[in-house]
This record gives sequence, C-alpha cells and structure tokens, in this order.
Amino acid sequence: MSFFYVYASQIYFKYPKFYILKKYDLNMRSQSLLEKKVLKGSVSKPQILRIIISGLLILAVILIYELTKPEKSTYFSDSYSKEILSGETIYDMSSFRLLCGPGSSAKTNEYGFKIINAFKQLGYFFAGPCGEKLNIHSENNIGIILLNAYQRDNGLSESNYVNKKILQKLDTQIKKSEKRDNLFAKEFRCYNTIKDAPPNDASKNHRAFLLNLAMNAFPENLRIKNEECTNPQLWGITSCDEGSSSGKYWLGYDSNCNVITSDIVNLPYDDYTLTNTIIHEYAHILDGKIDTSDFYNISFYTSDKVSVDGWDFYKVRIDMNNNEQVKQNFFSYAEGWTNPNYPSYRTAYEDFAVSVEMYVTNGIVFRDYIKNKLPLQKKYKWIKENIFNGKEFNTGDKNYKSYISDLSTNGLGMIGIVSAGGMTELRPEYKWDYNLK
Repeated sequence: MSFFYVYASQIYFKYPKFYILKKYDLNMRSQSLLEKKVLKGSVSKPQILRIIISGLLILAVILIYELTKPEKSTYFSDSYSKEILSGETIYDMSSFRLLCGPGSSAKTNEYGFKIINAFKQLGYFFAGPCGEKLNIHSENNIGIILLNAYQRDNGLSESNYVNKKILQKLDTQIKKSEKRDNLFAKEFRCYNTIKDAPPNDASKNHRAFLLNLAMNAFPENLRIKNEECTNPQLWGITSCDEGSSSGKYWLGYDSNCNVITSDIVNLPYDDYTLTNTIIHEYAHILDGKIDTSDFYNISFYTSDKVSVDGWDFYKVRIDMNNNEQVKQNFFSYAEGWTNPNYPSYRTAYEDFAVSVEMYVTNGIVFRDYIKNKLPLQKKYKWIKENIFNGKEFNTGDKNYKSYISDLSTNGLGMIGIVSAGGMTELRPEYKWDYNLK
C-alpha cells in the first residue's frame, strides 16, 4: 500500500519566510523541485499546511479502513478456506461421509470435519444429530444435518454446500470466539499442560477457555492447584483426551497424543460435553480433598462399608428395584456400581460427582426436580453450603418438563437413561449459551 507521508522533525517559521531543515518525503515525482522551493522559501505557509492536512486526511482514511475492515479468523486461514472466501470454489458437504446409519467413511483430514468443528465452537450440541429434533429433513449425512441447522439459524438458504456467503458468516463468528478464547485461555492454571490442537479442530486456546470456564464455577479456594495439573483424573481431559476410552474432544490425536488421520465413527465431544466432563471429573478430585461423608450418608449407610480392590462399597438405604425410591435419591448414573459379591452395596463416588455436575450445569432443573424428593433436596443443600458457599446457578432449561419430565429417554428415541450432564443437550434449540452462572 502506498502511503503519503511527511518527515518533518524540525520546522522553523521565520516571518515572512520559513525553512524546513530536515528532509521530508512527499512520495511524489516533483519531490526534489518542491524541496528546493521549500528551502528557498518560495512555497507559502498555507500551501505547506494544505500538504500536511492532505497527508493527514489520507492517513485517516487508511486508519479507518484498517479499523473497520472485516477481521479474518485464524481458524479459517488455510488455503482452501481462502479459496472459498474469495468465491473461487465451494465445498460439497455430501462428500464428507459421516452418516446416521452404516457406511461412514469420513476422516479427520477432510474439510468437512473442519466445518463440523466450527459448529462445535459455536455451541452446537452433537448429541443425537440424527433425531427428528435436529434432522428435520430425514437426512442421512450428519455433516449436512448440522450445516442445514446452521443455515436455518442464520437466515441462509439450506443446501449441501459451504459457499462464500456461509463461510464469511462462520468466519466472523469464529473470529469473535477466538477473541474471547485468547482473552481468557491463559487464566487456566493448567494451560501449559494442554497440547496444541490437531489439524481441522478447535484451538488449544478454545479448549483452555472451556476448561477455565468449568473451573471458575468453583470457589477460588477449591479450584485446581498447579500441582494437580497432572492428576490422572484430569490429565486426559486437560491435555489432549489422552487415554480416553469413551469420547474425545480432539479426534485428530490417538490415545498417546500423536497426531493421526483418523476414521470418524462418531462426532467428537461438543463444547458443552467437554465442560461438563471436567466439572464431573474435578468433583471426584474434590471428593478426595474434603469430607463428603455426610453427603454419602444421605443415600448410603456409611457405617456399613466393604472395600474391594481399592473401591469402597456402601450399603444402600433404599430398595434399588423400586423406581420411585431411586428417583427420590439419584440422578441417572449417580447410583454407582455394584460388586457381584455384594449386590446390595454400591459405590457412592458417582452420586457426589453427578450431583455437583447437575448443581452447576442444570441448577434450574435441579431446584425444580427436587421439590417432592427429600433426599435430593438434602444433597442440593449440602452442595450449596459445603462446596459453593451459598452460590446457586441459573443454568439449564426451565422448560425441561416438556421433553424430559422424568429425566429419562422415554419417548425421545435415544439410548439409555439421560445422565445429568446429557440432559442439557436434549434442549430443543440444540445450542449451548456457555452460561455457568
């Protein structure tokens, strides 16, 4: 870019003539002639002022342009994205073969995976994408299902294609997300333990932002300490999903944090799931740092315990075959597991972790659901007073009863019982607002 600029470090005005004693550059062919005129005093003061004002105006125009031109995201700075953004090409999402049924052949090095991970960074839930709530056209391609949902949300025509208009919208939204991520990411105390992101996925800073968001839900005195960053309970989640046997946030790493080109069988963890998971796992760590015996004692006889292979099993206070009693005491998955030699004894670890997870991520639901459930009321009160110092969370969907009244998957076309964390992902708007307040 050509700049009109003036170098003038010393200007002396001596009436009726004035002299410029330092060289200046007007970036014009007539520079030397004008310079001579200035030095001879044949250029008037008003003319010099006009030249300076003109230069300042041009600089102002340049500055305004730089400040107002659309900012581009780092995420879409690759060469193929640039071709789409310039209108040179479009991407056909149907070529990304991640399907609802059998026959998937999608891989992590495909551009469609990059687009899906852009949706992930905007809060889209990845649970049950093939269900009728999201898949309103009975489409078989998961990439197209998510693309169409994004197009509807942003007033764009639905199609199978990622074109210039769509990618410009995505790019602007991801840039906004990147600004937020970069602002808060390094507040996460274990930031340096996080690996750099694999290709086509959310950045290290985005992952750190989510982990920090989860950790900041806890009081300052209970948040993770630097020496806990390598705790095996957290390491896999904070670093790169190392050793994960279930879901992953970054699919482009193997279990030892090596970058790979991987076949995609299922969608990765979405932003909410990663955040929810760190809350759950950190609750397990807190369980070992503070005295939770009074919490355990609400649904278990803590005085009646057996230990097997390092695991503690407690006698349950209720009949686990009575569904109503179970609902009075536990959210799903919170009932723990048994040992075949002691069928009436269960672990209490998950009861605490799931209840804390529910307290933070679905506070509105928790408070409403427990109105006629005394044991769960006691658990809510214990967590409120002993973990969060009276702080409560306005999280979750107040209209949850319209689609998940008993916190199970009955009639929802999904598998199993919905855990406390998974409940949020069943919300009709299928997007998370990143609210943990």
